[in-house]
Amino acid sequence: MHQERITDSTDAHLDVWSAMFSDDDGRDRETEGVLNRVVRLKNESDRRLREVLQNDPLSLDEYMTLHVLVGGQTKGRPRSTPAQLADLAGVSRAGMTGRLDKLERSGLVTRTPDTDDRRSVIVEITAKGREAWERIANRWSGEDVRMLDGLSVEELRELNALLRKAFHAIESRRDS
Repeated sequence: MHQERITDSTDAHLDVWSAMFSDDDGRDRETEGVLNRVVRLKNESDRRLREVLQNDPLSLDEYMTLHVLVGGQTKGRPRSTPAQLADLAGVSRAGMTGRLDKLERSGLVTRTPDTDDRRSVIVEITAKGREAWERIANRWSGEDVRMLDGLSVEELRELNALLRKAFHAIESRRDS
């Protein structure tokens, strides 16, 4: 049985790129393909999230801040420092402060002094914030599942294993 090769728009980009540069073993082409597709997947996920948020009072940045806060379990509760949230969200600390100001004014998070470190504050999600996060998360989760429904669960596991291996190498080099 011969399985036909599946192509996408990234392949056309790679064909042009490959005609311009020497790549004897194909590693450059495959690296570019992976990075391009990962970025495009993230952009598509963000586009779908924006659609979910279209008629919602939460902005994309506010939702993503609640999302990383819910995932930032400390002492069994969704709580983090602003610095931890900034790192998880991939934004500057000043940018995170602005996001937290809006969320706090809306009653979605609280900031209280850290009893272990008086120089810091602890950010916690409120019941209203948790409800807002769940409202969007439930709708967005279905969109992401549909986005990747061309892959079986086993293929998703394989893809995750390969990406995990790549990130492990990146993080190991960064930490050394």
